[in-house]
Amino acid sequence: MLIFLCNIVLLMLMALFISQTQYSIKKKKIIYLVIASIPIFILYNFKNNFLFPDINEYFSDFVYYAKTNNYFTKHEIGWDKMSFFLSRISSNPLILVVLISIVVIVAFFSTVYRYSNILWLSIFIFLCSYVYFSFFILRQYLAMAICLFTIPYILKRRFIPYLIITLIAISFHYSAIIWLVVYFIFYFKFNWKYILGVIFIAILFIKYQSLLLYSDFSYGTNLHIYVESGFFNLNSFIVSLFPIAVFVSGNMRNFKDVNGIDILALEMSLISVILNILVFFNLEFNLLFRVSNYFSLLSFLLIPNSIYKIKNSLLIFIMISITIIFYLLLLSREVSLYGFKYNF
Repeated sequence: MLIFLCNIVLLMLMALFISQTQYSIKKKKIIYLVIASIPIFILYNFKNNFLFPDINEYFSDFVYYAKTNNYFTKHEIGWDKMSFFLSRISSNPLILVVLISIVVIVAFFSTVYRYSNILWLSIFIFLCSYVYFSFFILRQYLAMAICLFTIPYILKRRFIPYLIITLIAISFHYSAIIWLVVYFIFYFKFNWKYILGVIFIAILFIKYQSLLLYSDFSYGTNLHIYVESGFFNLNSFIVSLFPIAVFVSGNMRNFKDVNGIDILALEMSLISVILNILVFFNLEFNLLFRVSNYFSLLSFLLIPNSIYKIKNSLLIFIMISITIIFYLLLLSREVSLYGFKYNF
C-alpha cells in the first residue's frame, strides 16, 4: 500500500508543479499525462507478477507457444492469437505485461485528455479503482481498456468503427459483449421513462435468465462457468453508487445542461447500480459482477467533471476530500488481497 501512496503523492505533486508553469492548457495536459504515465508503467512492469492468481497460467501458455511453435485455443481467440504472435517476437512472457500496460495507459490517458476537467483526479481514481485488479484479471481488464477507444465514436454516432473496436474487445474477453449495448444507451433521452425502461429490462432478465445461463451460447462462450450462487456485494454496490452521489452534488441545479460524455457516464453508472441490485435477488449469475465493472468504467470521468461544475469552493474541497478518502479505502481493500512488491 505504501508504494501506491508514494505514487499517488508523486502524481499530485506533478499536477501542482505543472499547473504553475506558463504553458497553454493543452500543453500542460500533454506534459502531465506523459510524465504521469511513467510511474504507472513502472508499477505494471516491475511488480512481482507471481503474487497474483492466473498469471502462472498465462505465462505457462506463452512459454509453451515460444518453445513448441504449436498454436492452440484455450481462451478467447484474440488473447490466444496475441500470445502466440508475441511468443514469435520474444520468449519472455513479460512482453505480455508490457503490451497490456501500454494499451491500458494509452486507453485511459487519451480518454482523460479528451474528456476530463480535472486530470489529476481522474488519474487518481484510475489508479485506485482499476490498476490493481488489472494486474491479474488480464483478459477482462484489457478488454475494458479497449472499449474506451469506442467512446469518441459513441458520442459522434459512428456505429461501424464502434462495432469493430467492440468486437476486438470481445475477442479478448467474452464479457465485453455487454459493451454492444452502450452505443444504444446514449441514443435515448435520459429521463424517468429511460430509468423505468432499464428497470423493466432488468425485470425481464430476472424472469428469463435461465434461457441465457444454460443456452448453447452460454457454453460456447464459457459464460456457464460464472453460474454460481449469487450474493449481494455491498462493497461493489457502494462503489457503483458513489459516482452518482457526487454527480448529484455538482449538477443538482443545472441537470438539463448535462450532455455528452457526462450523460453517458451517468447512464452507465445507473445501470451499474441496477446490476448490483439484481444480485440481491439471489441470481445464480456471477457474471453480473464482471458486467457491472463495464458500466462503472467511466467513474474516472463522471466524478471529476461533476466536482468541476460545483460553484462553492468549500464544497469542492469537501467533495475532493471525500473522493480521495473513499478511493484510498477502496485501494487499501484491493491491495490487502495479494499485496504488492516490486521485482527488485
